[in-house]
Amino acid sequence: FFFGMHMHDARPTHKSVPYSKARHDEFLMKVDSSRGNIPSSRTWLWIAVLSLLMGTGLLTVGRSVPAADRGMLASEPLLMTKQPIIVVHHPPTGSRTMPFQSQGDRMQGLVASAGAPKSLGTLRHMPTADVPVQMPNTGSSGFLACALGLAVMVGAALSYQRQRLQQRPHGVMAMASVFDFKVPAFPSFPGAGKKEKLVRLGDSGLSIYPLGIGTWAWGNKLLWGYDTSADAELQEAFDAAVGSGVNFFDTGDSYGTGELEGQAERLLGQFRADYAQGDAATASRVCLATKLAVYPWRLTGASFEDACRASLQRMGRDQLEVAQAHWSASNYAPWQEPALWDGLCRCYEAGLCKAVGASNFGPRQLRKFANYCKARGVPLVLNQVQFSLLSTAPLESGLMDVCKELGITVVAYSPLALGALSGKYTLAEDGKTVVTTRDGVTLPDGPRSLLIKQVLPGAVDLIRTLERIAAQRRKTVPQVALNWCLCKGAVPIVGAKDASQVKENLGAVGWRLSAPEVEALDAAAAKAKRKATQNVFMTD
Repeated sequence: FFFGMHMHDARPTHKSVPYSKARHDEFLMKVDSSRGNIPSSRTWLWIAVLSLLMGTGLLTVGRSVPAADRGMLASEPLLMTKQPIIVVHHPPTGSRTMPFQSQGDRMQGLVASAGAPKSLGTLRHMPTADVPVQMPNTGSSGFLACALGLAVMVGAALSYQRQRLQQRPHGVMAMASVFDFKVPAFPSFPGAGKKEKLVRLGDSGLSIYPLGIGTWAWGNKLLWGYDTSADAELQEAFDAAVGSGVNFFDTGDSYGTGELEGQAERLLGQFRADYAQGDAATASRVCLATKLAVYPWRLTGASFEDACRASLQRMGRDQLEVAQAHWSASNYAPWQEPALWDGLCRCYEAGLCKAVGASNFGPRQLRKFANYCKARGVPLVLNQVQFSLLSTAPLESGLMDVCKELGITVVAYSPLALGALSGKYTLAEDGKTVVTTRDGVTLPDGPRSLLIKQVLPGAVDLIRTLERIAAQRRKTVPQVALNWCLCKGAVPIVGAKDASQVKENLGAVGWRLSAPEVEALDAAAAKAKRKATQNVFMTD
């Protein structure tokens, strides 16, 4: 690392070094993933100094023991101190000293403990004398403390280098390009990012990573500008996610516009099959959850079962992990709701899925559906709702509490408010004008651009709070926004157009916002003058 830093200082442009942009990006991602996970250099140095001082002190104390008694340090370490004593005199055996404690009844006990018979021993009190007192082994303790101090010094050096690498890592990347070695990940020190536990989906036996991937954009030309030429990048995104531990992918049979309807399911099935050729064990743990659209012509339970079979055929599978209702029909066609519930349960009973889920169900409707599923012995394991700092209705309606009560996992879709909280856009100093945060970024085309322009100017406090916490945490704005969802008990699902976006979003896991930070974000979100447009199918 030092060589890499010096190379950077000496050759800031690296004109004659075969530089690899791919390796550079990979290294920057690893540096970014370590941000905020390793204690600062100052913390390490304070711990090192204190440990070395303590070790030196203990070694000094150990050296103060008379030479004649140093051989006892291994078994009976001693420290010579000044204190009142009692001398027990017994002519046949000589004199022994004991620390003075009290007079009266306790005196005879001291005599007996000194080994002198009561009938022969006499007591003589002396003011002070050097008395050997039992204490911990100062020699061993001193050496251990010094070793700890040296180890912490190494940690301080690594932490300092990590901070320098975050500011200018190009030297190491140039060295990696020259010598063709793989840059290792940073070591994990005390206080490093914790490993995320999988989220259990009820009693279904399924467990998912606390961050999932949504595939709404896969096949959607109108809102997301999908093009089939990007399928290779989507597969790289899938591979990067699965390789990083992400195993939850959400899709729907209506995802894809026009002739591309169902494209997201087809791609997911293909990507999973391709991944299984190289790592069947990991691919088998991938959890695919598809949502069945409540189209007007699906009027019977059998029609929803047929829809599930069609989804399985597109994915090239015999069984799905979770079959979900894409929305509830209770708001516009309540007569269709019984067929929907029956159809999902039929999918489970026919072995087409391992569990069922809901989407856009409010607290009252979800409780009804949960009771129905329980009566039929079908595990209802998740409810997918619009949830973000700009869409807090699930908290205000009590839905989050109901889901916790029923053991249903909340899956948050649009956790970045369709890109408004992606960190790509911010507000100018006037707090009204939407501007991009870096060169090459423009506002998206279509409805999303309108949403961002309408929402952000009214959420200036929220944007500034996100940016402040992100800077303090050395995280990005979207990572903070996603972590807020995690802190609220939801599993956010994010888009994945390429591998770099997956790795960026993975920076949201492995740590948690503090309670004051969550409260600050809550307060800022409450001040937002305009929230994200709510899904019209969301029920009460």
